[in-house]
Amino acid sequence: MFGNVPSSKPSAWNSYLKSIKHIEIEEATLTGSFAYYFNNTIFTVLESVRIERSNLSGVTSFYYAFYSSNSKTIKEVIIRDNYYPETPSLTNMNRMFANSSNLSNVDVSGLNTSSVTDMEYVFAGPVGLEKLDVSHFDTSSVTNMRGMFQGCRALEELDVSHFDTSSVTNMGDVFYSCNALKELDVSNFDTSSVTNMYGIFRECIALKELDVSNFDTSSVTDMQYMFAACNSLEELDVSNFDTSSVTHMRYMFGSCNSLEELDVSHFDTSSVTNMYGMFSYCYNFEELDLSNFDTSSVINMDRMFENSTALKSLYLDNFTDAASMTDMFKGTTSLTYLFVSHNLSTFTGLENTNWYDEKNWVQFATLSQLQTYHRKQSEPTGYRKGAFLSLTMDAMGGEFEDTEEQKVQSKISGEYWDEIVPVKEDYYFDGWYLDQNFTNKFD
Repeated sequence: MFGNVPSSKPSAWNSYLKSIKHIEIEEATLTGSFAYYFNNTIFTVLESVRIERSNLSGVTSFYYAFYSSNSKTIKEVIIRDNYYPETPSLTNMNRMFANSSNLSNVDVSGLNTSSVTDMEYVFAGPVGLEKLDVSHFDTSSVTNMRGMFQGCRALEELDVSHFDTSSVTNMGDVFYSCNALKELDVSNFDTSSVTNMYGIFRECIALKELDVSNFDTSSVTDMQYMFAACNSLEELDVSNFDTSSVTHMRYMFGSCNSLEELDVSHFDTSSVTNMYGMFSYCYNFEELDLSNFDTSSVINMDRMFENSTALKSLYLDNFTDAASMTDMFKGTTSLTYLFVSHNLSTFTGLENTNWYDEKNWVQFATLSQLQTYHRKQSEPTGYRKGAFLSLTMDAMGGEFEDTEEQKVQSKISGEYWDEIVPVKEDYYFDGWYLDQNFTNKFD
């Protein structure tokens, strides 16, 4: 096809819409909106589209242009070697290739995107697409990138290092389920305008490195699922994150199985209402310092640490009760130390075994006993897992170095007792006995 191509389809096509397999537009002038234009609900057997050496200045929209509603989807789209004698009119690429699950070859090098504001779900769904070059994209006008590459499961490389994201407000799910991506450079992203980072890196299961240290998150309100199921990430620096505006952190780090440590000690959580599963299924965390977390606004802390099976130490100095805390500590089988605020009265899911107050040496045989005791405290208290024994050592008329006649030792079961020897004039010390008849010697 050549000449002028308006956004309304030529009437001559009507009889062939269900049989056209290939469309080639060359040396033409395209004008208006091409929303739904090549949609497979219209061209039911369309396999390829080529738009080459054409004037695209007048195209305003590719909204849902190649969208597929079923498995019979287009396989190839080539848009290249085009020209723009006037300022590009294209503003909308929302869902341009969405759901095109059979798409295997895409060349969009001939698209000028400098005026585009909406790129939501533009490439969401081509699950078999192995290569995609967007290195030339001018994204300086884009405000919405939600789900831009969502579900591109076969992509191993994606160069977005040059993206100008200074106008973007929505980055929710941008790289969600890009399962094969091994590298991703977002270190130059300007995120100063972003309010939504929901699931931005969710299920990027092959990524081992991710540099977000320069992210400006001062405007972000939603960080739910942000790094969820990034199973291969071994390091993650979020120490520069400004979370003062964030209200949702649900499953933010959930299933980050390879992370061994995470510094969130500086997080301002005073506005957060949802922390559901925030650190759940993080199998390699041994210690979490949440001593600065302000949870006074949190409504939901369900499953917050669920199945973080390596976690040994947990510091919750400023935590307060939330309306919902179901299974908050479920599966924290390695947890041996819990320092917790007196304003957190329920430890749902914590192992129902021996715990004791490390300061006052008070033993609890059950979780119920521990919680009852803790609710009477007026300051943060540290609890250790295990049983302990207390021995009172009586010098029987003698005295210890500090002139005391009795000493009390408290030890966890299995620990060695300190060797303490009293003195008494004209006597020698024979050892400690468990009875006053000196028949049952303590070894």
